[in-house]
Amino acid sequence: LTIDRNFYKNGVFSGSSDQRTIRHNKSNWNNLKLGFDYNFTKKDVAGIVVTSSINPWKNWQRSSSNLRNADGSINTYLVSEAYNANKSKNINTNFNYKHSFDSTGREITTDLDYGYYRNTGNNLLDTKVFDPTDEQRGNTVLLDGYLPSEINIYTAKTDYVHPFNKNVKLEAGLKTGFVNTDNNVLYQRDTTTGWKLDDQRSNHFVYKENVNAAYAIVTASVKKWEFTGGVRVENTNVSGTQKLNDSAFKRNYTNLFPNAGAVYNMNEKNQLSFAYSRRIRRPDYEDLNPFIFFLDSLTYGQGNPYLQPEFSNRFEMGHTYKKFFTTTISYTETNNIITEILKQYTERQTTFQTKENFSRMRQLGLSVSANKQLASWWNLNVYAGVFSNNYKGLYNDGTTNTPVKINVTSFTGNISNSFTFAKTWAGEVSGWFNSSPSEGLIVARSMGALNAGLSKQLWDKKASIKFGVRDILRTSNFSGYSRYADVDLKVANDRRQDNRVYNVTFTYKFGKNNIAPERRRSGGAGEEKSRVKSGG
Repeated sequence: LTIDRNFYKNGVFSGSSDQRTIRHNKSNWNNLKLGFDYNFTKKDVAGIVVTSSINPWKNWQRSSSNLRNADGSINTYLVSEAYNANKSKNINTNFNYKHSFDSTGREITTDLDYGYYRNTGNNLLDTKVFDPTDEQRGNTVLLDGYLPSEINIYTAKTDYVHPFNKNVKLEAGLKTGFVNTDNNVLYQRDTTTGWKLDDQRSNHFVYKENVNAAYAIVTASVKKWEFTGGVRVENTNVSGTQKLNDSAFKRNYTNLFPNAGAVYNMNEKNQLSFAYSRRIRRPDYEDLNPFIFFLDSLTYGQGNPYLQPEFSNRFEMGHTYKKFFTTTISYTETNNIITEILKQYTERQTTFQTKENFSRMRQLGLSVSANKQLASWWNLNVYAGVFSNNYKGLYNDGTTNTPVKINVTSFTGNISNSFTFAKTWAGEVSGWFNSSPSEGLIVARSMGALNAGLSKQLWDKKASIKFGVRDILRTSNFSGYSRYADVDLKVANDRRQDNRVYNVTFTYKFGKNNIAPERRRSGGAGEEKSRVKSGG
């Protein structure tokens, strides 16, 4: 891995750094899922689903960095070693119940969910500083960090479906959710008198969130038209406390999220669709945590406890031909967008990554997709899209606000082939490509991956085993750049990182083969679980 940075002071080039890093990663993913349903009557069924995972990983990296003056001469040479060890585990439990009132489809469902996530991590950093003559400056800098975190998620929701007749249907529901996170990060620095607590880097952050929601959706069909309209109201209450520096915040807000859509069936071959929706995206829990995580002595990441949700309005128009080929044009405007930000400190020649709310992002997109059964044993799915992203906002370097505009146009595509062999064998070959994806103000170089899988049903379809491999050609490595205001940074993978992943999945169905198929149960904590980046 190489990281090249240019530094500016008052708009004038003042120096640069070139960094080379060798990394070794080791990880192990262990997942378990258990489910059980019980039919009390023909109209009442209850069930429980438990999922769990334990995921330990280790990372060691050695970095060598040249800090250069404006004329290119070396001012300082750094050698840094970082060792990270992490073990994440979680367990999610869903209790669900469904009652069917009659044969018309009128029903009520209830979901109770609990999720527990725990990370235990260590971050050890060893840095030596040398002058241009290879003489060490000062003592070796040793930092030892202990980074534990816990997340508890509680949700309850109920949904009601009421078809008035074959053309009109009402759906409504209620949900409440509570999330508590606790992150107690302790850094120690090695001194001449032993290890001492580093108050500047240690932090104890507690975050609490409660979201209450209600929604209603009406769908209706009139001749060749199908209409959908609804609204969702959400009340949010959040609080955060940084115990070491005794700072706290509270926020309360209520928002409406309308949605509407229409489908016009022109004839047997052609269909037009129109849709509008307003949505909210809340920050990931780890992104709110203000602790510091060191990649090396010059690069680190830090959360932002003052990060707020982003809101988007999306308009979409589509055309479907013969129910297999769809063309879609979309426009999305996102305000207060949660954006990946890099900040550089010229005096120290360091860089840190965080998330901030940028003013807005506008996206214009055109996509096509097709789903076609080419033979009785071969099904093909194809997707391709072109998207233009326009970012606009203010970048704050700690003292001044600088207007920033970034425009990125990218192509993305994926293809999936699924095959069936005889009665018990199945296979899949898929791939994806993205020409220049962007993560906020960081623009990546093109990347892609080729994947494959093979599965076999066993023991009269009571069990199955699946072998899979992702990124066969090891082409999904990240390389990119970020240039705005006083930030000028380029990252490249000089060597192919081994992103190839092999997996084996075994599934066994207990009970009789003639029982009803497994119910689809999405649970009530999907949105909350999607905001857990580690341990999920």
